[in-house]
Amino acid sequence: MAGNGALVGKYILDQSWDQEAERLRRLEQWADPVTIDHLKRIGVGAGWRCLEVGAGGGSVARYLSTLVSPAGSVLAIDLDTQLFERDASEVLEVRRLDFMTEDLPTGFDFIHARLVVGHQTDRVNALRRLAAALRPGGIMLIEENDIIWTELPAWPVHNDPMLSDLMNRVWKALLPLLKLRGYDGHCGRYLAAELLTAGLTEVRGEARASIDPSAAVFGALTVARFRDVLVASGELTREEMDHFHERSLSGELLVSSPLQVSVWGTRPI
Repeated sequence: MAGNGALVGKYILDQSWDQEAERLRRLEQWADPVTIDHLKRIGVGAGWRCLEVGAGGGSVARYLSTLVSPAGSVLAIDLDTQLFERDASEVLEVRRLDFMTEDLPTGFDFIHARLVVGHQTDRVNALRRLAAALRPGGIMLIEENDIIWTELPAWPVHNDPMLSDLMNRVWKALLPLLKLRGYDGHCGRYLAAELLTAGLTEVRGEARASIDPSAAVFGALTVARFRDVLVASGELTREEMDHFHERSLSGELLVSSPLQVSVWGTRPI
């Protein structure tokens, strides 16, 4: 979200882009605090056997390894592991693996995936595949975004209200393009129902938005990958895109992030 950006299975934002490491770093800055709060709430601790799916830049896998040490273990998987291979240790194993087409180890106490399941064509099947890797009584935490602000008249921009309308127009133009390529920008709102359908019990969750300049930078770097397509569509001019990127990448723009929807459930005993 990915913090997992490079995702397993179907994924449209691979790590070949030269700014992907920075995009993932900005994601981690605003999303990790929420994830860490939920890891603490769930009680992940010493001796647990954990699976981190779509580890991206590796920040959550690294944090999990500190929680489960010294007797526990973390397996961090991704289609491309180049951004966190250096983190491998006696506790943290790094492996290239596509969980949608390859068999996973089983018996995990805890599984986490952020911005992974939303890229799969059949999200419930993806959740079932992950849940099957849990031990009975094991817990799975899934996190996805709900880019809900596009349903409002303007995106919440707290120190540049003049940019609110443009930011909303950019994302309204981008969401259909992402959906055509396999990602539903509102999938977070369906997570709880999908975990229940996948067979998990004791499903609970939370949706939270951060107010953080890193959210603006992360968003702008995501948009940058589709910049030429957005301009070619005629919905945005090159000058508007230039202004959007200049302000968003300044590191000064204070925006509300997309809703980070975190939902967890238990594999029945």
